[in-house]
Amino acid sequence: MRILLLSATGQPEANLESARHFIENKSSIDKITVLSSDYMNKQGKTQLLVQSLQNIQEIEVEILNIKQGYEESNMLAIQQMILDWANNHSAKDSFIFNITGGTKLISMALDRASMLLGSKRAECFYQSRDHKVVWYQRQSDKIVYPISNNLNLQQRVVSRGYQITKQQLITDISIEELRYAQKLIELMQYDFNKGRSLCSFINLLASVSTEQKSLTLAFEQMKSEQNAQLTKLAEVTHHHLFEFDSATNLITFKSEPARDFMKGGWLEVYVGFECFKALMSLNPQAELAINVELNKKDTPNEMDVMFIHHAHLYCIECKTAKTMANENAKDVLYKLSALHDFGGVNQKRAVVSLYSLKDYNLTRAHNSDIKIFQEKDLLNLSDLILIWLQPEVTA
Repeated sequence: MRILLLSATGQPEANLESARHFIENKSSIDKITVLSSDYMNKQGKTQLLVQSLQNIQEIEVEILNIKQGYEESNMLAIQQMILDWANNHSAKDSFIFNITGGTKLISMALDRASMLLGSKRAECFYQSRDHKVVWYQRQSDKIVYPISNNLNLQQRVVSRGYQITKQQLITDISIEELRYAQKLIELMQYDFNKGRSLCSFINLLASVSTEQKSLTLAFEQMKSEQNAQLTKLAEVTHHHLFEFDSATNLITFKSEPARDFMKGGWLEVYVGFECFKALMSLNPQAELAINVELNKKDTPNEMDVMFIHHAHLYCIECKTAKTMANENAKDVLYKLSALHDFGGVNQKRAVVSLYSLKDYNLTRAHNSDIKIFQEKDLLNLSDLILIWLQPEVTA
């Protein structure tokens, strides 16, 4: 039997990414043992880790509890506990120790216990920040292996106590929705201000339609240019989202979801598709979803675009409203800043806005490590996303 021993921690990705790597690369892991403290148990971190490991694969997971307080005070006692646990197994059993998580005393105890057990019986590794398994205490020349696969979105958020209750994979978007979004961007490429004004006008039509509780709306003050643009949009999407009578300025939304899409959901589709294009050259197997709804302890939340790349969880909010140029941006930035427990240290956040943010909000975003893509950035968004996805170079 080959057993993986790891420590419960506030950063579960340090355990989950490598565990999945071993399982999917057929490393013959027969059981996983979680070394846990009283503190981790009370915080619920241990149970979340066990649940997350079993979501990756149906495998036996046991918990080995450290005596209360020892994780911060008694390395030798932890070491002896690990040795006693190992020696209670058959002499033919072998162990893999992950020293990445837990307190420093736990990591030291794992390291020392593996040395006392010997490299024929116990191997040790560390999961690096750049998504690699770094071996030591091992009988092999090669010590560094890249972790080839990411967790999927559900596996990632479960470890943080969330559940994805609804999502739309980017590969499931309709061609009509994509055509609509791309046509708006095409109009902005030709004349940015006119194209953006059309987006705002459609937002207005959708808002008035919602207020009047009617999917059909006649708008007498429509300009001839707006009339022509709506006619073209209806044709491009084969009238899938709305019908438009250019003679009477009568617009009929096909459904409430179609109206919501035209009011702002189109930007989520466009951003998701541009991220997908960028990812295809780097990580073709990456899972990307839009309109993600999540729940934690009956508290709902949502994210416009989410994906995982090189063990980092990317979360993007998409906004078409003019109010992003004013105070509304503060609320969006606060929402993203407050989600620090959502993805842990390996999380990247961004806002894509049709309108530019005020300088003080740009400063707030920079201080919170939130990337801003705004205004004409939308016209070459996939190129800018590709740059954002590149690993950070450290001196």
